[in-house]
Order: sequence, then structure tokens, then C-alpha cells
Amino acid sequence: MIGQTSSIVVAVNANNDVNKLLLATILHSAFCELNKKSSLDVGSIIDEKTQRFIRALCGNIDQSAQKERLVIKLDSKSMPVSELQYEKIGDSFNIILESANPLNPNNIKIEKTRAPADLLMLIDPKESDAESFCTNTPHKEVVKLSSKDRDIIIKVSEIIFSLFDTIPNKLASPLLYLITVQEKKPHQNVLEILEIKQRLLLAGANQQKINESREEFLGSAFWKLFGRALARSEFEKRLGTLWSFLPLSDFKKTGQDASMITRVFDELRSLRPEANFTALLWEESAKNICAVVGGNDASQLSLIATQIRSPLSSTYFLLNGFETFSEAELKIRSHIQRVL
Repeated sequence: MIGQTSSIVVAVNANNDVNKLLLATILHSAFCELNKKSSLDVGSIIDEKTQRFIRALCGNIDQSAQKERLVIKLDSKSMPVSELQYEKIGDSFNIILESANPLNPNNIKIEKTRAPADLLMLIDPKESDAESFCTNTPHKEVVKLSSKDRDIIIKVSEIIFSLFDTIPNKLASPLLYLITVQEKKPHQNVLEILEIKQRLLLAGANQQKINESREEFLGSAFWKLFGRALARSEFEKRLGTLWSFLPLSDFKKTGQDASMITRVFDELRSLRPEANFTALLWEESAKNICAVVGGNDASQLSLIATQIRSPLSSTYFLLNGFETFSEAELKIRSHIQRVL
């Protein structure tokens, strides 16, 4: 499909999930390497710190927005046009319409649209995001990569391996970073991951560069925030659930904000791989408690997300709008109990 495609839009709503953003950037860079007209649509504003981390691993990325065009629309029934001409006089480009009937300029509409891409590729979207991207992005074909059946990091690695005999260095380093993240997750195919790591290291992935970029991105303030989340965590054996809580005061004391939540969440999950579910609750503002809930069993997690009416995003879903931690915890616990 990619071989027969000339223009591609890689779309992701990262919501401060740096792993998703990296996956989209890797695919976009790969398509550019193949001389495709590729555009990167991240769907939301990415903070400067995350942007620096992406640039450190992937280099400067040209998002190459889709070409825009103006469409002139008129009602041919009320204003039939018998002839259309155009002329260029100096810097003026004139479009000339002729009709046997009177022409009313008020019946002419001019709209700005984007030229349709041959392929729209969605990276692990929530269903609501998928609908939005498909509606707002003109395209001919659409492909959705998700983690519901198999981890998307493994899928993207296989796509890159299939596209290149020799993996470009600019793709090898960010992919190795993501595979290292994947390696920490429970229930992984160790041999498969080791094989991917070996291929990326042979392609010139720079482990030192990855480590330096990661430490600069996270920094000591992040580990202080993570330490507080760890200190406020508890494993509930009966439900196989790891709970953790971050009040607003923890963000203020460490100088961090909610953009680091998915990173804290990933670190918690990697430390307790035996947990069937992980729930990280945080105080976004006064009387606004949010939560990110993840699980190892995709079917169970999907069922909980459906019951709680929160679109599944990768291997987790997000909740907000609770007034207290206890209110949020009770709701999440009740849905986990129901599924179990």
C-alpha cells in the first residue's frame, strides 16, 4: 500500500504521551526518507520540553502540512455557467465565468480545504479521535494502528524493517528507546524484543544519546514526582490493582505538571508487572480529580472503558471530573470488580 502511495498523513492525538508522539514521528520520518509527501498531524499542542526530547532523538522534523487549496462553489441550477476562462495579467490571476443568465456574486462561495492525502495513518487513536481525524483530514484510504491486539511499538518496528533494507540511523535511535520502554512491560516476548534490539544496534542506534536525551527530558524533578507517587502507592492483591495518588501539592513542590502523568504511569507499571490493573489518580485543580487506568488484559480493559464510557487509548484510558480521590477510586474499583 505504501509503495503505491505518494501522499500520507500520520495523525496522532498525543495528549502528552511521548511514546505515541515518537511512534508518529518515526513513521513520518520513514515516509519522508522514502520521498513520500508526508504530513505529521499531532492534534494538540505539544509542550516545549517534549518537543526538545523528540528533536534530540529524531532530529529536526518538518511536519510538512497538507497543501491547502481554494474551492469555488456555485449553484449550477440557479446560475448555469456556459464557459469558464482564466487569464493572468501581471500579478493578477483572473477566473472568468460566463452565463446566459444573470450572474449573482452572492451565489458564489469560496472555501479553503486541504488536498486529500492518498493515505491517512492513525496512531493508536481513541474512537472519538479517529472519527475527528477522518472527518477533518481529506483522504482516500485510512489505516489504524492500535495496541488492542498486539503492542504498537512492535508493529511499527516491523513496518520499519519491511520498508528498509538498511535502517536509517535517525530511525534506529528513537525506535531503540521505545523498545527499551516496551521491554519493561509485563508478558513480553523476550526473544522477539531481543531480536529487534539487535537489529537496531547494528543499524547504529546510539544508546548513550538515548540515555542522555531521556535523563534531560525527565530530570531530577520528575524522579521526585515519581518518588511521591511511589510513596503514595498501594497494591490491592484482591483486585490485582496498583493504586497511586498525586495531590496538587506534589506537583507544586516538584515544579512538575500533568504533562508528566503518562511517564509516571509507565514507570509505576514497569515496577509492578504482576499488577493486572494500574490506576494513577491525580489532582488537576481544586475539586477536579483525574485518573489514568491501564491493564494487561486488553479485553478486560476494553470492557471497563466501555462501561465507564471513556474511550480506550492504547493500553489505558483517562477519566476526569471527580471532586475527591475517594469518589474516583470507588468508581474505578466498582467497574474493575464488575469485570472480574
